[in-house]
Amino acid sequence: WALHTARHMMAKSTFAVRKVACLKLPPILSKRIGVEMSTQVRELYEHFKKHFIVELERGRVMSTNFVVAKMTALARMVSGRAIADDGTEVRLPCAKLDAFKILLPIWLDLHKKMVVWCRFRFEAEDLLEVLHGRKLQVARVFGSIDTAEEVRRFQTDSSTRVLVSTLAKGSFALTLTAASAAVYYGRDFSVGRRG
Repeated sequence: WALHTARHMMAKSTFAVRKVACLKLPPILSKRIGVEMSTQVRELYEHFKKHFIVELERGRVMSTNFVVAKMTALARMVSGRAIADDGTEVRLPCAKLDAFKILLPIWLDLHKKMVVWCRFRFEAEDLLEVLHGRKLQVARVFGSIDTAEEVRRFQTDSSTRVLVSTLAKGSFALTLTAASAAVYYGRDFSVGRRG
C-alpha cells in the first residue's frame, strides 16, 4: 500500500524518459564471455555457497552467517581473493584475469580506447598490473585518486587507451565519450551500478 501511494504522489510531479527518446546513440553491441573457474576455486565456491564455511589454506577458514556477506565473498572468490576469518587475504587462481590477459590484445586492436569496470579495488589493482606489464598508459578511477584529472587524461590524451574504474567510484556522472568499448570485469548487486 505505501509503495502504491508513494508512486501515485510522485507521478503528479515527475516523469520518466528513456534515453532512446532523448539521445541519438549508436546501438549497443554486447558480447558476454563466459569463463570457467579453476577446479580449486569451483570446489571452494560450491562448498562455501552450500555451507557458509570453507577451509582456504593452511587451516585458514572463511565463514559467515549473512547472505549478503556470503554473496560478496563468493564474488571475491571468483575474482581471485578470499578473506579468512582471521583477516588474512588468500589469493586464489583467477580464470577471469587469465581470460582478460588473452582478450586484451584483441580488444585493443578493435578499439581505440576502452573502459574496464570492476567491483573490487583489488581487481582494479590486478588489472593495472597486467596493463602496465604491457606498457600501456592507463587512467584510474578508484580509491582516493583524483577522478577529474584521470578522466580528463583519458578523454584528451591519445596515448591513454584504457581507463580502469571501480563501479562504486566511477559509475555515476562521468563523461567517457572517448571510449568505444566497455568491459565489465566485475559486476555489482546495485541496480544503478550494473551497466
